[in-house]
Amino acid sequence: MDHEPDAVHPSPPDSTRWSRILTGDREHLVERYRKPLFRWFRSRLPSDDIAEDATQDFFVRLLEKDILSLADPAKGKFRSLLYTFASRFLADLHRTRLAAKKGAGRVQTGVDAEMTEDPGQDPPEVEFDRHWFLSLVNRARRSVKEYAQERGQPEFYQAFHLFYFEGGEGGKHMPIEEIAARMSTSTTAVNNYLRRARTAYSRAIQDQVAEYCSGQEEYDEEMGLLGAFLDARRLHDAPGPEFPAE
Repeated sequence: MDHEPDAVHPSPPDSTRWSRILTGDREHLVERYRKPLFRWFRSRLPSDDIAEDATQDFFVRLLEKDILSLADPAKGKFRSLLYTFASRFLADLHRTRLAAKKGAGRVQTGVDAEMTEDPGQDPPEVEFDRHWFLSLVNRARRSVKEYAQERGQPEFYQAFHLFYFEGGEGGKHMPIEEIAARMSTSTTAVNNYLRRARTAYSRAIQDQVAEYCSGQEEYDEEMGLLGAFLDARRLHDAPGPEFPAE
């Protein structure tokens, strides 16, 4: 079977998308970027509750202090900017809690005792990027599902999910014949469903990466990093960022 998606052009970055970030669209920023921030905080903090509080406080500070107005596309990526802010916020949280406990004459416990680096853990920036890209990929998957449901054609998402995510460990794909049997349809129909789903997935990935990139050069670099991320995690055969031009 040919696994390549239908040919589509990458979605070029534009000033409207970048402006949506810089103007502090509260609802959009939280909806888009809350999950990777929460997961990163959770990887550095001892409990879900503490990580949840940290995530909420981080976005409050980010928006109320208008920190995004300091963003300059010429000086760095939006993803790197958020990582820098999140790292500083976490350091401030640590210092504040530690000072409060020392002032109360208490021993170091909880969040302060567990914020030290785990020798087996990835460096903070690597961990941040991992959660960032995983969240992006999962949003794209949800986008494909919603796209299929809105059109009353859930079968092409079902085929997509079975092929890429139900094939077992090691990145194996479920055979087309098995998918056809499960869906009570032909292998030709399954191939058509997969082609449509991959095209929708490709466009969702492109749109999401383009949203936070300030120009074509940064967009191309981010797409390359996403491809390397997928490849390193044996997800390289899932529909990813390598899209052929027409």
